[in-house]
Amino acid sequence: MRILRDLQNVIASEYYKTRHDVAAKLFLFFPVLLTVAFIVYDLWNLSQEGYDGTNLWIYNIGRTLFMFYGMLYPLMAALFCAAYIGKEFKNDNYLLLFLFPVPRGTVYVAKLIYLLSMTFLSVLIAYVAFMLSGFILGVCLPSMGFQNFDVRILVISVFFRVFIGLLPILVIQYVFSFLFKNYALALGFSFFMTVFSMIASNWRYINFIPYSSILHAYSSFMQQTVYYWKSFETINISYFIVFSIVGYILYRYKKWR
Repeated sequence: MRILRDLQNVIASEYYKTRHDVAAKLFLFFPVLLTVAFIVYDLWNLSQEGYDGTNLWIYNIGRTLFMFYGMLYPLMAALFCAAYIGKEFKNDNYLLLFLFPVPRGTVYVAKLIYLLSMTFLSVLIAYVAFMLSGFILGVCLPSMGFQNFDVRILVISVFFRVFIGLLPILVIQYVFSFLFKNYALALGFSFFMTVFSMIASNWRYINFIPYSSILHAYSSFMQQTVYYWKSFETINISYFIVFSIVGYILYRYKKWR
C-alpha cells in the first residue's frame, strides 16, 4: 500500500510541476491547433469545389492530418521529454526529489506512468478533434457528403496504433534526454529518425524503426484497412519494454553528480 501511495503522490507532483509547462501543453493540444487550422482552410477550399462522391474522411481529412501527425508527433514527443527532463536538472530539482523517502525506482515508474497518461490524453484529444472536424465540415458543407460515410471503426483502429507507436518513441526520447541533457540532441535525433523513416518507407526492415509507426498507420488508413495488432505493434511494445527497463536501471543507478 505504501508503494501505491508513493506512486500516487509522485504522479500528482508531476502533474503539478508541469501544469504551466508550454511543451506539455503543446504536446497535448497541438492536434487541436492543427485541426482548427485545417477546418478553417477546408471551409474555404471545399466550398470552391464540387463533390464527386469521394470519401472525404479518407482523402481529405485523413490524408492531411495523419501526414502531419506522422511528421510532428515524434518531434512533439522529443520536445516534451526534453523540457520535462530539463525541469529535473534546473536548480538541481532531482536532488531535492531524492531527499524524500521514496525509492528511485518508484520515482522512475511514476514518471513513466505520467508520460504514458499524457500520451494517452494527447492521442484521445487528437481523436476527438479528428471526429469533430468531419462533423463540423458535414454540418457546414452538407453537399460534401461527410455524413454518407461511417469511418468510426477505422479511425479508432488507426488512433490506437498511433498510441502504440508513440510509446517506444516517448520512452526512447525520455532515456535519451536524461542521458545527454541537451535539447538540440534530443530534437535532432527525433527529426533525423522521422526523416529517415519517410525516406526509407519501402525498406524491408522499416518495421524496426518505431519513428515510422504513425506514417505506417497513415498508410493503412488511406488503404482503409482496419486492424489493431500486427508485427509493427509487437515490435513497438517490445521496444517500449526494453527501453523502459534500460531507463529504470539508468535512473536508479546513475550518479547524478
